[in-house]
Amino acid sequence: MVELAAGLPRLADNLPKDAGLTLTDKRTLVDQAKVLLEQVYAHIYLKKALYAIDPVQRLSLLQYRLENPSDPVVKSELEFHRELLSIFTSLHDLHTNYVLPAPYNSLTAILPFLVEEYFDDKQQAHYLVTKISSAAPASDTFKAGVELITWNGLPITEAIRLNGEQGGGSNPAARYAVGLRSLTIRALAINLPPLESRIYLQYKTTDDKLLETSFEWLVIKPSGGLGVDLGASPSPDTLLPLRPDPSRIYRDFLMGNQLEGEYINQARKKLFVEMRATGRRNSSRRAADSTEVKSLLEDITARAVTTPSGSFAYLRLFSFMVQDDQAFLKEIIRLLKLLPQNGLILDVRGNPGGLITAAERLLQLFTPHVIEPEKAQFISTPLIRELCIRNSPSPIAPQINLKPWVASLRQAPVTGTLYSTGHVITSIEEANDIGQVYTGPVVLITDAHCYSATDMFAAGFRDNKVGKILGASDNTGAGGANVWQHLVLRVLAEAPGRAETNALTKAFTELPRMADFRVSSRRMLRVGEQAGMPLEDFGVEPDERHYMTRTDILSSNQDLINHAAKLLLAQSQHQISIKTDPAKCELQVSTTAIDRLDWYINGRPAGSVDVSNNTATLTLPKASAERQIRVEGFANHEKVAAMQVSLKCSA
Repeated sequence: MVELAAGLPRLADNLPKDAGLTLTDKRTLVDQAKVLLEQVYAHIYLKKALYAIDPVQRLSLLQYRLENPSDPVVKSELEFHRELLSIFTSLHDLHTNYVLPAPYNSLTAILPFLVEEYFDDKQQAHYLVTKISSAAPASDTFKAGVELITWNGLPITEAIRLNGEQGGGSNPAARYAVGLRSLTIRALAINLPPLESRIYLQYKTTDDKLLETSFEWLVIKPSGGLGVDLGASPSPDTLLPLRPDPSRIYRDFLMGNQLEGEYINQARKKLFVEMRATGRRNSSRRAADSTEVKSLLEDITARAVTTPSGSFAYLRLFSFMVQDDQAFLKEIIRLLKLLPQNGLILDVRGNPGGLITAAERLLQLFTPHVIEPEKAQFISTPLIRELCIRNSPSPIAPQINLKPWVASLRQAPVTGTLYSTGHVITSIEEANDIGQVYTGPVVLITDAHCYSATDMFAAGFRDNKVGKILGASDNTGAGGANVWQHLVLRVLAEAPGRAETNALTKAFTELPRMADFRVSSRRMLRVGEQAGMPLEDFGVEPDERHYMTRTDILSSNQDLINHAAKLLLAQSQHQISIKTDPAKCELQVSTTAIDRLDWYINGRPAGSVDVSNNTATLTLPKASAERQIRVEGFANHEKVAAMQVSLKCSA
């Protein structure tokens, strides 16, 4: 039996008995939940039809139960949380959450190891322990590479399936992926504590010995490090690190992220990154690679990879949770220019989303064509109509402008339309203001943890025909929405309005004990060949499926990268590179598989030339001012690559 290691306290010793909620507090939470799901929630009609549920009626029944002093939801705070969480989980929407009050929302329950899935040659799934934290005691047998067979007496696959059913993923692939990911890390902000204090495992060692062990659930804080003092009263700022700050309301207004994924990623960093400092080695961690290009942002890795198909660029984006989309794109561009130009493997597995504009603006870097961003719709209700009218633009954050949705929402009571018209969140100008930077072919790698803004990126990648998609799962997480926290809605409601509607927009009240709600406020619609189709629940299916191998999960995804490289090699290779000569006011253009070049100066047509021997020299009219030159490459009359440069000719 594995005993508790020093460094992290037992969950059983730190479980809160309650959050101090009064009956009034409980009524407030249920009332606010009902306002959100009935008046704001963009997917309510889809969820009712797809899952045969009625969450609003369940909230009405919960309101009724709170009138009965002997009902368990009145007498037991845990039962109240259980029922409210169950209503939100029934939506199968990882955007739309009930965030429990303090002290629950400052705790994350963990087991000090990581489990990952791989498939054998017969596509049978296996589950390996791939990382062990220093919070776990040293063991001669339970170490990275052992295979889990049972979990508390259940076959490991059944334990993952049951855990996933409680997680509320949007499709079967997402539910199973959520069940696996949260097997050893559970944020108590949006989950009840594990029912058991200790889990019992049967595992097989690398030499095929069948052994047993057990672990106690431990606890960490999302905002603290290992060994934090859980007895101290957390400040409001540390209870919810993702809570919006009104001074940054515009950024929070543009969010598309999965809260649980962010909590789990945060916990993984605390549990496994610290192994470097403690000296605990892990066989699954990739050694330093001389081909790696150092990123200035922690959630990006970039390197050149060597495969049987050739050497290519590899870029991994772990999150779109960035403060500034412009700085994010600038760093991506810098990294792309330092990587091989003949093909890019773009890996967004496990990315829970973030800033929608960062994700959608990224697409333009990989295609010569005009990017069409996805469109967003509101549900048509009196509350949403009034919020849009009051924030067209918003006096609180002038960048927020909901005016495009107002006309259809005003007309909805007459037409009976359930939704507003669809309009972009990322403007056409923003989505195309940089243009193509990387002209080699691109393959996108996804999995069922790709959610929200990452789902939108994957959908845009497919709908704008940027390249092929290789899936480590059968689907993405299928989170198609712009998610707003309760505080964002309160801020929008505070905008001045007509006197007769003041009561309507005062529907949002302060929540007790730092509890919170998040809600899918605008649903996203596909463009291109699937124009008008919702992204929620359906997600993005890959062009090809890759079944992760043992080599993948223990040796830097090598088989996955080799598979992606084959897809790169099968795609057409069209490239442009440009060297400027200010003294001659010329551009020296090198090309691959391009037969014609057209160029534009400051957006106006300037010339066209046939390409001979993969090179061309473009001579420009001399001018002292700096000009933007866009060069477009064609093959068989089809535009296949483009690049922009700035040029200021010498006097």
